[in-house]
Amino acid sequence: MIGILSLSILYLLSVFGWGSLFLKLFHSEKSSFWSDLAGRLVAGLGVLYVCCIFLGAAGLFHRVEAAIAIGAGVLISAGFLFDFGRAAAQEWKAQHWSVEDALWIASIGVLTVLQLAFGLTPLIFYDLQVYHLLAPAQFLQTGGFSHIPWNVLTNSPMAIQLTVGASLAMDPTGQVAKMLFATFGCFICIGAYLFIRSSGRRPALVAALFTLSIPEFWLM
Repeated sequence: MIGILSLSILYLLSVFGWGSLFLKLFHSEKSSFWSDLAGRLVAGLGVLYVCCIFLGAAGLFHRVEAAIAIGAGVLISAGFLFDFGRAAAQEWKAQHWSVEDALWIASIGVLTVLQLAFGLTPLIFYDLQVYHLLAPAQFLQTGGFSHIPWNVLTNSPMAIQLTVGASLAMDPTGQVAKMLFATFGCFICIGAYLFIRSSGRRPALVAALFTLSIPEFWLM
């Protein structure tokens, strides 16, 4: 379990690192904390996807090469973590949470932990093993985008499958990939909070709580 969590954190750091570097080079406008976080995650996943595409097109999409791309992102993240952590602390202090708000946040935290705990359960669902992970696993074995005639879904761009499936380079069992799917699913509650935020802080917290009440592991 510790190994799965550690590798998942390393992958998320890689996404954060690549996304931070991309925004630093190509996006200089100031934005809110949550917009900045979303931008880093989306840009980081985009960079990893492009890396997978180039490696696959060149016939170099093996475990070592994919692990190097992920590891490079982890090293890059070291240059941005301090400033991001300071910005997160400032954002938290600026909210001036009340005791009632803290109780809602604690409830959200409990559901988040439960969601992530279910992400540690064994892979049992057809969709995750065959649709999401089988093709990336075969690509990593052959080094490129080998044709899979019986799986027509692999003829699509497979952005989610390639980016998260690249974690198979670190963990061939697929447990890290499942944990990453669960983690990214938890981020939906942030979107729900920000979407309802204009109606008030309390309704936004309730929306985030209700969003997390839908078991993410059912999708696994």
